[in-house]
Amino acid sequence: GDGEHPIVIPMGQAFFVHSLANPTDLTIYADNRQHNHNTSIYKKSEEIYENPYGSITLTANNNNAVDQLFIEIPIDEIDDDQKLESISKLFGPQKSPQLYSKSGDREISIQTYDSYEAERIVDVAYIPGEEGEQYFSFDIDLPEESEVYLEDLLTGWMQDVKENPEYVFLGSKEDDVNRFKIHFMLSPDGLETVGIENNLNIYAWDKA
Repeated sequence: GDGEHPIVIPMGQAFFVHSLANPTDLTIYADNRQHNHNTSIYKKSEEIYENPYGSITLTANNNNAVDQLFIEIPIDEIDDDQKLESISKLFGPQKSPQLYSKSGDREISIQTYDSYEAERIVDVAYIPGEEGEQYFSFDIDLPEESEVYLEDLLTGWMQDVKENPEYVFLGSKEDDVNRFKIHFMLSPDGLETVGIENNLNIYAWDKA
C-alpha cells in the first residue's frame, strides 16, 4: 500500500514477493496477520465476474519431480484494471525439471499478456532434471474453436495438444534450452493464418 491506504490480502490468498535487494529480510508483524475488528467485514459480492482470460498450463514431469508453466491469455479485449502481471521463475534443485518462458532477460513461470491477439507464439525453455524420457502434459482452458500446438524444435514435430495433451520425448541437459514453442490461435482461420499448415507433423506417444 501507500502507507495511508494499505492493501489487505484476504485469508487463504497466496502472494509473491519480488525483492530488488540482496539479501532481503521480510517480516510480517503479528498485528498485521489478522483483520482489525474495527474494519468492515468482507462480504460475498452478488456481481458475477467474467474472467476475460483463458489459460494454458504446461506440466513437465521428470526424475520424480514436476515443474509448471502457466500462460494467461486474454480471449477478448480487456480494460487496464483487468491486466495481470507476469511472475518470475524460481528455480528448483538441479535434479528437478525446470520449465519457463522468457520476457527479455527475465525468466517467467506465470506468463500473462495484457492485450488480445488472435495468434501468438510462446517460446518455452526446458531443462531436464536427468537424461532420459521427459513427460509434458497440457491443461487448456480456451474457447472451443481455439487451436494449440506444441512445436519441438529438436525433432521437428508439431503436436495438437488439444487432441493429444501428453507429449513424451527424450531429453538431456546438453539439449538447447530453448527447445519448444507453443502456438495458439484464437482465430477461426486457425493454422492458415500462422503459415504452418504445410509443415505440420502431428505426433502423440504411441501414435503417428
